[in-house]
Amino acid sequence: MQSVYAGDFTGDGHIDLAVGVFTPGTTNSEGLAIFLNNGNGTFHLGEQKASVLPFGTADFNRDGKLDLAVGNYGGFGGEFLQSLSILYGAGDGSFTRSGPAYPITFGSFPTVDVTIADFNEDGYPDLAVANYSNLLNILLTQPDGSFKLAPSPAATDGGASIITGDFNHDGHVDVALVATEEESQIDVLFGRGDGTFEYRTIYGTDGAWGFGPGGLSTADLNRDGFLDLVSVNQTGTVSVLYGKAGGTFNAEVSTGPGWMGSDATVAADFNNDGIPDVAVLYSTNDFKGNSTVSVYQATSSGHFKPLGVHYTTGTTGQALAAGDLNGDGKIDLLVGGDNSNGVPAFSVLLGNGNGTFQTARILSSQVCGMRGLEVLLADVDNDHNLDLVNGNGVSFGNGDGTFGACVPFFPSGQDYFGENRLALGDFNNDGKLDLAFVSGPSGNVSVEIHLGDGTGKFNPTPSYFASVPYQSDNLNTFVSVGHFTRNGQLGVVVGAQSVTIPDPGKPGAFQDEDFGALSVFGGNGDGTLSEPVSAYLPQDLLGFAVADFNGDGLDDVAALNSATSGVFSPNGSHSYLSLFTSNGDGSLQPEVNFGAGEMGQFVNSLKSMSVADYNRDGAPDIAGLNLAGVGVLLNSRGVGVSLSASPNPVAAGQKVTLRATVSAGFAFSGSLSEGAEVTFFDGSTKLGSADLFSGVATLTVSSLSAGTHTLTATYLGNSGYESRRSGPVKEVVSQ
Repeated sequence: MQSVYAGDFTGDGHIDLAVGVFTPGTTNSEGLAIFLNNGNGTFHLGEQKASVLPFGTADFNRDGKLDLAVGNYGGFGGEFLQSLSILYGAGDGSFTRSGPAYPITFGSFPTVDVTIADFNEDGYPDLAVANYSNLLNILLTQPDGSFKLAPSPAATDGGASIITGDFNHDGHVDVALVATEEESQIDVLFGRGDGTFEYRTIYGTDGAWGFGPGGLSTADLNRDGFLDLVSVNQTGTVSVLYGKAGGTFNAEVSTGPGWMGSDATVAADFNNDGIPDVAVLYSTNDFKGNSTVSVYQATSSGHFKPLGVHYTTGTTGQALAAGDLNGDGKIDLLVGGDNSNGVPAFSVLLGNGNGTFQTARILSSQVCGMRGLEVLLADVDNDHNLDLVNGNGVSFGNGDGTFGACVPFFPSGQDYFGENRLALGDFNNDGKLDLAFVSGPSGNVSVEIHLGDGTGKFNPTPSYFASVPYQSDNLNTFVSVGHFTRNGQLGVVVGAQSVTIPDPGKPGAFQDEDFGALSVFGGNGDGTLSEPVSAYLPQDLLGFAVADFNGDGLDDVAALNSATSGVFSPNGSHSYLSLFTSNGDGSLQPEVNFGAGEMGQFVNSLKSMSVADYNRDGAPDIAGLNLAGVGVLLNSRGVGVSLSASPNPVAAGQKVTLRATVSAGFAFSGSLSEGAEVTFFDGSTKLGSADLFSGVATLTVSSLSAGTHTLTATYLGNSGYESRRSGPVKEVVSQ
């Protein structure tokens, strides 16, 4: 279980976060991490505590400071919650455990969720405990901050997730909970206002499987004045129970495609609105061709509209690519999958140009069958039609959404590539696409370049070959291309999900490591590459994205990583986006790690991330997969600028002090202040400039005339950080 709760833990007016995260250890233990708000939308890590899980925040002792209710792990090998404690807030972001721990196992039944509400209406927040004991246990808060178990617990059918709400509009807090995962039902119990509840009402769902915090939610979805219930189901669907008068609910309505997991993503402007969208491929693991593809249409703010149609692909769904396959100016989709069970290898969904697609068309069995987990679209024979490229060779595009028979890469036709990963680029500047591949999935990790002749054939003798200083531990390898050096030549970045490295105590031997690695090769422009520069990641590599993230004209590498191999890294098992910026000589700056939620976890894909400017601010952002969806990490190119004006309002001729605060979002090398200044504007009129010192620049003016002025501040940037303008501030000046 993982959870997140928001509250102002420091009293500074900014919302902080209490997050349940996996922690290091030999069992699936979790811990608490406090993330304190910097005031600009970014956070820094505060206090951490092991072997506890946060369940909510409230002022339990009425001292005006938020406290945390946490579950404590113990027993059953340390994997289950055994007791509940209150961590009392000090008002500075720190918390202290005080008082006893309250047993919440209730026999041999472990607790999986807790919710907070005033169940006996005495003004103190109480706790409702969900577990498998078939009883709803309420811990009533006493005036001294202690807890007392309420008498006569109500009967339930177990409890895997719990929420509260006034479902019958009688002014008392009610409870809804998901029964044990196997029972596919939700229990609703009406509160009496004294800490006790009436007999439960049972509603069926399509396999409700909510487990722990967030497994069940409530909101008035249809705006009829009654709370509705939403549960996540083990079928991959979402069940909605619409509330009615009297606290009853309609029969459940299931939504969603019923997928088992997301497998690939690709970014393109599918609806021709100038904003890149994201297509996501979902597999069903039934090997019957029931995979689906959906398009998340982006808005200019970087958010996505609700999902529309889920298109059946006719394949098992392992690989996805986008491009104009029939020359009509609209983006189409190519979907590939495992054809070993008689299921077609590829299908094409022709785009309509408005974000929708035609019914999937199965491609001829003569095209190159799937090899590995990837497929590329590129014009390898220079006829202006996109061709299908994968580990088996090339199927040349006909320009009408169909492809020709498979042609091996090399004239001899030997099965050369096996499970190696591919990338295409012009490495010798002759205007013809060449082939780069990295070996895999086990043993030595090597890189080869094979020069293309512009007809779809490649020289079987590599123009370049090199190995990296680690081996792949029988998991995925990755390859991509980019301009990492200031000579402007195309280079390569390769990586391995989990590696073995040379054992310093045993010459010639390798030792297993539970983390991934990547290596950058600068290009020389003649079909060869420079010596690699390697970096090791905090956790297993799940994929990388290549783009100029900091706007310095050089491509950088954003590596998605998580502890996927079952062993916990020192940094926990949540996903990181480790950003390596290029120095221009083929070397890399030390990585900066950003939290990436659950991006990439439980995703079996070589294409778990897509790069595009989703909010049209000029900086490349990253969209990434999680188990059944997509999330976006927006790139501020290192800078956030906020502006304040004081006093406001003022009289004409009175002094106004403008204060610009500049902070690092994506944190790159160097200082924000080095050689940088901030320019202040009244509309388009420049008011003046000031040097940035310790992240702050100030300017005092008295020239504002009567009226309303729109003030902004622009950080001009330096060698390490992009220029950025603040949002507007309205200053009112009276006569």
